[in-house]
Amino acid sequence: FGLTQFRVATALWMVLVAVGYLLILARIYGNRPVGFLFRTNMISTVLLLSATAVLNIDGFIADWNVRRYEVGKRVAVDVKYLASLEAGSLPALARLVDVASQNGDRPIAEHAARALQRRLGEEHLKLQSWQSWTWRRAESVRRAEAIRQASPPSAADVLRQSIVYNTDCWGDD
Repeated sequence: FGLTQFRVATALWMVLVAVGYLLILARIYGNRPVGFLFRTNMISTVLLLSATAVLNIDGFIADWNVRRYEVGKRVAVDVKYLASLEAGSLPALARLVDVASQNGDRPIAEHAARALQRRLGEEHLKLQSWQSWTWRRAESVRRAEAIRQASPPSAADVLRQSIVYNTDCWGDD
């Protein structure tokens, strides 16, 4: 079980409820007026909603899951779910390709590489339109491509290249 949007939303909701309970206690034991409770609850709700609008939650979720896979706390990672997240998850998906290749987990590495390639294509199309361009999307695509270009080729890539480029080694003899 990895981190998901639903789990993050649930945790944020629990934080908001806990703050609400603490504010109720402050109102009761501090002899505060009802307006205090209304104002402070509205402020805490606006702050939480503003934070979720600014923070890259999908990127955090993807990074969390890839890090857990990287250190061995997860046997597998749901590549399909990571690929379904917003553009902020692309750098983590690019890192997953490297991590899975280094761990020798070829099925996950190949699945992640295909998903990354598909998602990068989709995001490049979105970046071409001013209506769907965002700084976060552009930065996530740039970071994912930088990770992909900086990573050394995997053993499977080297093998594929040697097969493609050395086909004449079989000869006609």
